Amino acid sequence: MSSTTEQIKERLAIEGVVSSYLKLEQSGKYLKARCPFHNEKTPSFFVSPERGTYHCFGCGKGGDIFTFVEDMEGLDFSGALKVLAEKAGVPLASFHREEKDEKDLLRDILEDATGFFESNLSQDREALHYLRTRGLREETMRHFRLGYAPSEWRAAYSFLKSKGYADGHMKAAGIIAESQGRLYDRFRGRILFPISDPSGRVIAFSGRVFPERTEKSGDPAAKYVNSPEGPLYSKSRVLYAFDKAKGAIRRTDSCVIVEGQMDVVLSHQAGVTQTVAASGTALTEEQLELIGRLTKNIILAFDADSAGLSAARRSIGLALSLGFDVRVAHLPQGKDPGDIAASAPEQWVSIVGTAPHVIDFHLATLGEIHTDPRAFRLAVEKIALPHVAALKSAIERAHFVGVVSKKMGIPEEAVWDALKAVDTTHEASRAKNQTIAAPGAKENSLRTRIEERILGIMLWQEGKDTAAIPPAALEARYLEATGEPLRKKLELLSKNDTNRLVFEAELSFGNSEKLREAAEELFLHLKREIIERRLVSAMDEMRRAEESGDLEAARRHLESCSALSREKNDLMILKPSLFNN
Repeated sequence: MSSTTEQIKERLAIEGVVSSYLKLEQSGKYLKARCPFHNEKTPSFFVSPERGTYHCFGCGKGGDIFTFVEDMEGLDFSGALKVLAEKAGVPLASFHREEKDEKDLLRDILEDATGFFESNLSQDREALHYLRTRGLREETMRHFRLGYAPSEWRAAYSFLKSKGYADGHMKAAGIIAESQGRLYDRFRGRILFPISDPSGRVIAFSGRVFPERTEKSGDPAAKYVNSPEGPLYSKSRVLYAFDKAKGAIRRTDSCVIVEGQMDVVLSHQAGVTQTVAASGTALTEEQLELIGRLTKNIILAFDADSAGLSAARRSIGLALSLGFDVRVAHLPQGKDPGDIAASAPEQWVSIVGTAPHVIDFHLATLGEIHTDPRAFRLAVEKIALPHVAALKSAIERAHFVGVVSKKMGIPEEAVWDALKAVDTTHEASRAKNQTIAAPGAKENSLRTRIEERILGIMLWQEGKDTAAIPPAALEARYLEATGEPLRKKLELLSKNDTNRLVFEAELSFGNSEKLREAAEELFLHLKREIIERRLVSAMDEMRRAEESGDLEAARRHLESCSALSREKNDLMILKPSLFNN
């Protein structure tokens, strides 16, 4: 495996990989951008082409091309390996089944099952007829790998068993279920929509009934049957068709979110290829994070005659509080996105392109529903104001206070007062969680920061052909100042920490002459900090001695304090002497 990763790194420059996701700007020998992993206005995300690494000084994320793709796409290492191997044109070596881990086996089962269901669809006239009547073209069905599960109890089970898969693995993959000791196919008589991870690997299925087959069987089956959650599939983390939409999301700087898989497939067919679907209408923070790596603009397109938008209010508030611009597609009554995309593709493109901001949408639709002014104001207070309160931007909030004030015919002060009473519990909870678990959050004393800077210089200089300061000289000076080996500090640091320290050293001390002066300054500050701590400790000892009536001990501690103060003052007037080469 290592030779494969090395080949990929030889063929793919980190700046090329990162720039396919972010807009990079030159900054000396580095490239910088606004970090995709947290919200920021000033770029603190740096890429080093020389070392093939990146680091964000805002949130602490860092690593190489593999960790970058893992974080950006929400993949594990093998998923990132697949994405980068395809990009680099490096063939991945195949592994014997017994050497694969459980997740690899489950992916194999799901891939083989997908092929089985695809083959069955091509042979089932009624299923094909239904999809064609919905407006789907053959190439669209193939692109989304739509399939059909036969109306048999053990068709998929028998097929996968013939491929050598164990019952336990088939159950873990969600293809078969068990009842009273009997194994049977989870999906029967349904059109299947494979659900993939961001790299395009099938991780689950959603099975939909269709009228012809339901009428024949007389079975009032649920409209959808979905795979259970398992090692590969977590509903709250997955967006249907994100693997197919991510390029268009990045290109259009927008993401259209619909309710169902059929809506997604027909929307893509109509040319709106930045469309995805959540499992249900409530977006989770994990799904928003996935979208937020590519765009901060989302367009919700839920059925006009459903309760979808009402159910999505909490997730809309969450999206607004995360800095997303949330718009809502205004659909004709009785129509869903799939209907419009299939019958009038140009109209669907126009609806998406002219979608109003969610607050403007609420004000317009609530005004149509509630003709009584008082009822309208109450509805606005209940539905629209929580979204105004959730806006992350103070300027946006002030703008919409003005809009609401004008629409309701009341003073802005009254709207501001009403906002104070709005329940923003989800925002407060989220802020609290962020405070507790902020990336890289830790108390760094002045001495710790000084030591980190010295350590960063040492690691940086070790990687250079000609060191401006010999690392051994830094180690000797540190040992002299503290009595401890500098290299011992490395045991407490992760790979990401060391990358960060080297980045800081390179960015701060690119000039070798300034580096020497800076190193001397750091050691002076280190000595002063050590003396300062000793002085504080001696003063505490002196106070304790005085309180206990031990005047002799108090006198000794006073002398110690005086000596430390003189030593500290002497250091304050010292001028740095440059390190010798």
